[in-house]
Amino acid sequence: MQHVFIVNNAAGNGKTTKKLIPEIRQYFSKKGGKYQIEFTKYKGDATVIAKSYAEKGEPVRIYACGGDGTLNEVLNGVVGYDNVELGIIPCGSGNDFASSIDVPRETFINVKAQVEGGTRRADVMEIDDGLYAINQVSMGFDARTADNFSKFKNKSNISGKSAYILSVFYTLLGKISNEMTVEIDGVEYKKEKLLLAIAGNGRYHGGGMKSVPHADPFNHEIDFMMAKNISKPRFLSLFPIYMKGEHEKYTDIISMCKCQTLKMTSTKPVPVTYDGEILVTESITVKLLPAALKIVIPNTEVVKSDKREIVKKAATAKK
Repeated sequence: MQHVFIVNNAAGNGKTTKKLIPEIRQYFSKKGGKYQIEFTKYKGDATVIAKSYAEKGEPVRIYACGGDGTLNEVLNGVVGYDNVELGIIPCGSGNDFASSIDVPRETFINVKAQVEGGTRRADVMEIDDGLYAINQVSMGFDARTADNFSKFKNKSNISGKSAYILSVFYTLLGKISNEMTVEIDGVEYKKEKLLLAIAGNGRYHGGGMKSVPHADPFNHEIDFMMAKNISKPRFLSLFPIYMKGEHEKYTDIISMCKCQTLKMTSTKPVPVTYDGEILVTESITVKLLPAALKIVIPNTEVVKSDKREIVKKAATAKK
């Protein structure tokens, strides 16, 4: 099997990828095997690169080395190709989808653990215009915040989560709700003012906000969450609770359910975010594609073994 590492050097200010490249070369120099490192040059390039390898039809493991945006681009190049296994090496300011897979980050960024990992079939969400998302699709306040996120991300002294929080407060300066209609599995609900509506395949967004706390990319269901319009002071009081994923108990505001399809419609064009990418539209339809893609699950035993070896060497050196 060929291993292809698609690297976005701009992700996370390039700190992780700078360490990653030598580790890739060192691993394959020792172990052998066919590999390629591809650097993205422009927005959308990861999709083009991933598709070019997928179309060959040969078994290939393609690693998205960047943030959620890089992962989404690679995803959109490989959905529908069963010869592809998708690996996630989180190097960005926001790495939310990886957080929904119960593997420590240190294992995700370990090349040996990735190459020697297994796979599991994950669900994917198909949205309008032939686009795909693997983490979340959102309309409303959350999407506006994601749209404003670019004003704060990639600043040298600001983490992904801090940048998202700054974006929240910036977004609060404007209008925070919209007249929206939601259709769930073909059943349309009344039009009302909503703060936000989220289709979740993964649990987190914004660098660790647990917005859809029960979402699972392997359970063959979309977890849908919507929040009614509230005052800005109440929003601020509840925001820390929302961050921790404990908001579902506020049933006067929050509604949650599981579904296969949904449609979110606004009375005017508004930002919609899918895996952190932005489009502006009045309406978006989301459809679940169960078990549509093979996802690499890094081998946690590799990291544990490395740690044991380090401890052993340290103990030997003291003697």
